[in-house]
Amino acid sequence: MKVYDNEMAEEQRQADERHADSGSRRHWGEMLQNITGSWARHISALDVGCGTGRFFWCLRNVEFLLGVDLSPYMLEQARKPLRAERIDIGRIELVCADIFNLDLSGTKFDFVYSIGVLGECAPFSAALCQKLLGSLQSGGKMFVTIVDAHSRFDGGRYSRKAFVIRVLGKLFPFLPQPFRRYINRQCASNFMTRSEIETCFRTVGANKFTIEAYQHPVNTGWQGTHYDCLVEIE
Repeated sequence: MKVYDNEMAEEQRQADERHADSGSRRHWGEMLQNITGSWARHISALDVGCGTGRFFWCLRNVEFLLGVDLSPYMLEQARKPLRAERIDIGRIELVCADIFNLDLSGTKFDFVYSIGVLGECAPFSAALCQKLLGSLQSGGKMFVTIVDAHSRFDGGRYSRKAFVIRVLGKLFPFLPQPFRRYINRQCASNFMTRSEIETCFRTVGANKFTIEAYQHPVNTGWQGTHYDCLVEIE
């Protein structure tokens, strides 16, 4: 998993501030507003990989928010989150931990979400899916974003690796889909296909879900597709 150091955390915060109202940040911010706004009461929420706290201000009706991230430097940024003056949350608790090992058995949430982390920087598996869904109360919802396995990996992450990796990154858009999947399995192994996501949900008994493709706009940086996945439990 990618762990941000202090310099990377500061760079991420600057990017969050520049692009809060555009591209994917705007898209996901609006989705969070709509999802959390669907409750007619106060709720509790879990942000998996909360980073700099860039989406805290988008949440509605949240009385308690638990933000979890593996990087203490990202959490330091989250202590003074983006657009703090617009945040309407009763209480925020930040925990530096690995979500795969964090014990969630004693807490129940109404809403769990993870944006730009699972199926990207960290793997999304049936075991983790079961763990997150198991932390939901009756009527709860989970929203996660996962990168499509046919999207081009970020070649910049491999600038110190073999020349062939960088070349493949340049040629990627012109390759057939089977080759794209194969390359991603080697260079960005956390990416998933829609079929793999569906299988993961059904394996853990989650049958009420939607998976929508979000194509990143042209001229907004990385060109690829995320899957917006919303799961509801009875």
